[in-house]
Amino acid sequence: MYQVFNRGIWEIQEANVRSKLISDYVRTINDEVLIVHVPSDEDSHRRKSIERNLGDIVNKICERDCSSLNIPWKVNASLVVVNEYVSDLDSAINIITDKHTFTPELIDMLRGNAVDAFLYELVTYVEAHMAEVRAVIKKWSTNLEGNMSLVLLKVIWEILSEFAKDKGIDLAAGLGITGSLNWEAMWRSLTDRQEIGERIIKAVRSSMSKIFIRERRYGCGYVKDGCYYDQEYLWIPTKVFKEIMKTNRIPSNKYRETLVKWKQQELLLPDESGLTYKLRVNEVPIQTYRFKKALFDQAFSVPIEGLGRDEEDENEKNMRIVWKPQNGANYKK
Repeated sequence: MYQVFNRGIWEIQEANVRSKLISDYVRTINDEVLIVHVPSDEDSHRRKSIERNLGDIVNKICERDCSSLNIPWKVNASLVVVNEYVSDLDSAINIITDKHTFTPELIDMLRGNAVDAFLYELVTYVEAHMAEVRAVIKKWSTNLEGNMSLVLLKVIWEILSEFAKDKGIDLAAGLGITGSLNWEAMWRSLTDRQEIGERIIKAVRSSMSKIFIRERRYGCGYVKDGCYYDQEYLWIPTKVFKEIMKTNRIPSNKYRETLVKWKQQELLLPDESGLTYKLRVNEVPIQTYRFKKALFDQAFSVPIEGLGRDEEDENEKNMRIVWKPQNGANYKK
């Protein structure tokens, strides 16, 4: 709502520019929405600079740090970060979209005046119903329950619902919501803070259905971008692991910290001073992470190897070895 009363256009601050440019821009902000875009296609050196800039912005806006960005005063604003990762900051709300969210129809609408028209109608409604809006704010504010952000969510929902009703629209029905809202469950789903290690384990298990996995034994064949296991270990190619982390929006600095911790706990077992293990399958060298398999196995759930794809094709099935007891020799079907 700050944006409605302070700007005629939407402005986005890129995080990959010099910190002085960001500081100069943030100095102009007062009771507004600061939108920061974090590009994903940058090299490692640029990534470090971007992460440093984003950290300074978060400290200034969220932590209200008077020393960040060389701005010696507190900046009052709401922060929106557009990137490919999930935030683990307290009270951050993660809204996850994919390429299917922005349909051609939605893009065409955003390019037009639909947003301006909506904001105009909303502000007009609020001005005409200021007493009711104040009553809604007062009603929910009397019972903070220690969570001002949840109160704000309830206030926004009720005001928008009444605004929609004034326009002849059932907001809940339009969003497919039936019955009364479970606010606590909704808030938990928006602000759940899983420990990074738990998120990595969940991400690997959920991704296994798309990955070939084979038992590492004598005669085991090589499978490109496949994983291998035995009774004690699970080998995941580094390329595959990094792709899983990227798909699940887990930042590289976060998962690397966890890998180091797992190495210290002997849950990750490299063959050298770093974090990786060079595995050979059919004389093909594969750079992998070697984990204790138990790390990814969960009680009362399918073992990790049971979640992967079986790469065996029809030719292999027809070449299985069977035991012929009459002459004590192995034959192939």
